[in-house]
Amino acid sequence: MNAFDKHSKNYTAWCENCGQVFDSALTANSHKVATEHALRIVEFWITARR
Repeated sequence: MNAFDKHSKNYTAWCENCGQVFDSALTANSHKVATEHALRIVEFWITARR
């Protein structure tokens, strides 16, 4: 990344027990607490030219 790139950090989580996919950390965490399932979390950057 350089000064001419726009960027944002995104988040995706998969539930390893039931297979649901979450795009929000809040909903993923509430699912984890409510069901005591394990989550696989991926954080990634999206970049684009200005």
